[in-house]
Amino acid sequence: MQIETLREFIAVVQYGSFTGAAKALYLSQPTLSKHIAAFEKQIGYKLFFDERPLILTEAGRIAMEYASSVVSQTETMQLRLEGLKHQKPELVRIQDLTFFEHLSLRSQDVKKAVRERYPNITFETVKCKTHQTSREALEAGTIDVGFQFNITESPFQPPVDMPGTVRMQPLYGSLGQFRLGVPKGSPLLAQDKRLRLKDFANQRFFIIANRNYDAFIHDFRSLCLREGFLPQIEFVTVSNNRDFWMRDYGDGVVFLDATQRTGFTSADDYLADKYKAVRPFGHEQTLYVVISLLTRNEKHGPALQSFLDIVRETEDANLERMKAEGLE
Repeated sequence: MQIETLREFIAVVQYGSFTGAAKALYLSQPTLSKHIAAFEKQIGYKLFFDERPLILTEAGRIAMEYASSVVSQTETMQLRLEGLKHQKPELVRIQDLTFFEHLSLRSQDVKKAVRERYPNITFETVKCKTHQTSREALEAGTIDVGFQFNITESPFQPPVDMPGTVRMQPLYGSLGQFRLGVPKGSPLLAQDKRLRLKDFANQRFFIIANRNYDAFIHDFRSLCLREGFLPQIEFVTVSNNRDFWMRDYGDGVVFLDATQRTGFTSADDYLADKYKAVRPFGHEQTLYVVISLLTRNEKHGPALQSFLDIVRETEDANLERMKAEGLE
């Protein structure tokens, strides 16, 4: 069944005769009649009664309903494809954000804005291999956009970028203040003193088993070494973020970031009932969890460059807003 046959059938219905439809379609009446007869034979049903003017059979009415839909969708498809003919197709592979829901939501808005300008772009979500960090996946060509987590002492002093193949763009809109989540039944909280990082020397720390956190863990270990101990970190294999937070880790400590989204943590609000958020350096010093977008240090395609430009402009505005609000 060809789309032109459906168009011819619709024309016969609209004009109410083979003669009128044939004239409008620039076909001879015998040719049009032959096409419709072949259509009837193909579907196995008679489409018109032998009356003048033409009257649709019930099979004809059903065929008309679906023929109109098929032709309409085909024309819409052709119209959309027409908008792509002046652009080369571009594939952008973005690191899977299964564990980072708030980043996923933010990226959807950026993707939408890019698609309006570059409709021939395809965004593909890619999971990094188990043994790869985001940087390694970028350098291997597995992804085009990745993410990295760091702990910094100032939101205005983002992680130092390693020279070479990767560029970093701090995502200030996702900035959070670093906290340790201590179970409310932990003996640590029974002590009548303000907890400091060195008080956690003998504690177990739990984190999702994901190499995207390598830089974060490196920064945390460096902080602990400054206090004279090496932290005991246990990795938990889960399929999603919620599964991690729903597990019982006994007296184990988890990592939190107090963001402006909830005032407590980027995870669900129910965690406030389970954990006490502790500032490991008291009120004298605030640490920050900085998320950075990573790309290869190279010339990008126009759509990916547009994606990165929108992110940079948005984060520059976020940075200016933070400075105006006097954030430390």
